[in-house]
This record gives sequence, structure tokens and C-alpha cells, in this order.
Amino acid sequence: MSRGKVLFYCQHLLGVGHISRSLAICQGLLERFDVVFVQGGPDIGRSLERPGFERVLLPPLLMREHDSSLYDPVAGRPVEEVLAARNEALEWAKSQDYAAVIVEMFPFGRFKLKHEIIGLIEAARQVNPQARIYCSNRDIMVQKPDQEAREAKIIGILDAHFDAVLVHSDPALIALGDTFGSAGLLGERVIHTGYVTDSTAFPEVLPPREKRVLVSVGGGAIGDDLALAVAGIAERFPDWEFRFLTGPYSSGALRSELRARTGHLERASVHGFSDDFRGELLRAGLSISLAGYNTLMDILSTRTPALVHPYMANREQDMRASLLAERGLVGLLYDGDLQPDLLERAIRDRMAAPLPETGIDLSGARRTAEIVIEELA
Repeated sequence: MSRGKVLFYCQHLLGVGHISRSLAICQGLLERFDVVFVQGGPDIGRSLERPGFERVLLPPLLMREHDSSLYDPVAGRPVEEVLAARNEALEWAKSQDYAAVIVEMFPFGRFKLKHEIIGLIEAARQVNPQARIYCSNRDIMVQKPDQEAREAKIIGILDAHFDAVLVHSDPALIALGDTFGSAGLLGERVIHTGYVTDSTAFPEVLPPREKRVLVSVGGGAIGDDLALAVAGIAERFPDWEFRFLTGPYSSGALRSELRARTGHLERASVHGFSDDFRGELLRAGLSISLAGYNTLMDILSTRTPALVHPYMANREQDMRASLLAERGLVGLLYDGDLQPDLLERAIRDRMAAPLPETGIDLSGARRTAEIVIEELA
């Protein structure tokens, strides 16, 4: 049987969660398909070294947080010039015969890249009119002031161009309809896959936990306040090792300040972005991190005691983390909790907590591949 080919488009704009989740899904797809992975953000050193996986790196674009405008993070070129260069880079990808196209997030986001994405979809259907088109989306949809008009726009694009919406969540925790009021209009085209993580199951045997606190900031575009607050009280825990992981977007100033605050401690160290974050979690007695989708799923899949600090610019991280905290699976840290005494108390409480149990569906990577295979069959 021919393996067939799947196009997966991912444009990450701020952190690394979109890339990590997309690559985990591609890992599952590679069991049955060759995958062409189109990446529209900067190369952060994450990829898959597997037969059948081909990555197309577009000239990168990122988004300014204060006004959501796009910009060139490499050469500072006008956005129109970068988009033209991206279109040229996509010519080969547009010529391939795909059994399916999977687009990460759009049209629930990435509106500024609408013409690029729809151009890919139309090219794929021109080569193969039977190609299935999927939207791959996280569990929580962003809310905007003009939400009703926005939802109508999203539904219109889905009706015109997409066959199904793959929602990477467990509906027992968060369903699409909880944050997207028009979900009912999509009917059976909405498929909840379970949450996506690099592993579809807990380790059969958990390794012994070490007296180690793993402090991480995801991609590093945000999270300095959290890491520095923990560094400031690490000396209060002389029996514990503190291991700080910075991200590909972390500044040199953060690394320098972390070393300045912990340099006198024998059991503290500062490192770059880890290619084995789940392995780091499995050995840690406590994780302190931001509350992004991928980080939380890695925490759950490794059953690591954790304190998480939601990014409050939108409701996504706080909503997800709060629902997990209600189940006792994580502890929460807000800005006011980063004061030294309050932070110390929260850390000591979580260190004493038992390993969390979870009944949440974490099979999203495997299940997404199964859905595509079943529908194409």
C-alpha cells in the first residue's frame, strides 16, 4: 500500500508550543504517511529526524504582542517582501500530491496569513480534488471584542475550505463549545482527539524522583519574573538542586542574572532549551514553569508535582491551569505569589504533595493519526 503524503502547515508567532504540538502529531502521522512540514516561524532547533519527514522552512515572521502586527525577526524587511519570498519558497510544496492537508490553528487564528494558507489548500485540491483538509487546534479559543462577527468569519472559512476541525483536548475537561459559541454549527466536523503530548501513555515504571526543582520558561519570550523570583529564594532549600532551563527566545540578560543570583549555590545551574524536557521532568521532584499547553501536558504525562504561572495576556493559560488545579493536578502561581515568603510556602506545600493522578485523555497525537487514516480509508 502506498504511504501517501500529508502536508502540515504551522506558523508559530510567540512561543514554541505550536511547533512542539505539531511535531508530536507529525510523529504519529509518520507511521502511515510521508509528511511535508511547512514551518513559518524561526527555526528553534526542533524537528524530526525520521525517514519520510521533509521540512520546508519559510522566511520567518513573528508577531508583535502589543498590536498583533507581523514583522521580520531576521532582516527587518517589509512584511510584503517576506510574504513574497515565502510564496516562492512554497512553490515546491504546492506541486505535491497530498492525501490530506492539516493547518495548525487557522482559521481560529493566523488571519493575517489567510491568503498564504488558502493558497496552499487550493493548490493541494487542484492536484488532488479528494484531499481532506483539516484544522488542527488546541483546546481553548481566543476571545476578541468582536467575537460574534469573528465567529461568523471563522465558520465561513471552515465551510468553504475545511472538512473537519481536530480539537486537541479531552471534552471532559474542555470542549470546543466551551470557548467557541458557534461550535454547534460545525456538527460532526468537530472531532476531539484528546490532548497532544510526546507520549501517549504514562511510563510503565516511574523512575525515582530526585530532590531537584526544574524551573523552565518554555520558549523564553516571557517568564523572566518567574525564573528570577525562584532564583532569589533557592538558597532557602539547601537540600534541593535547582535546575533552570531558559528558552530559545530568552535574553542573555536573563541567563546572566540567574547566574548572578544563584552562583554562590553549589546545587544550582543554568541551562539552555532542553531537547529532553519530559526526561528532565521524570527526574524532577518539582516543576515550576509557565502554564502553556505543551508544558502542562508534559507535566501530566510524567505525573510531576508542579507549580505553574499562567500568562495572563489572554484567558487561555489561566483557564486551562485553573481547571487542572481544581482537580489537584497542579498548583497555581500568580504575580502576587512571587513574593519571597509566599513563593517559599507554595514550593514547600507542593514538594510535600503526592504524585498527581490523572484521568485526562492524552492520546491526541496517536488519535489524530488514526482519524486521518480512517477517513482516508
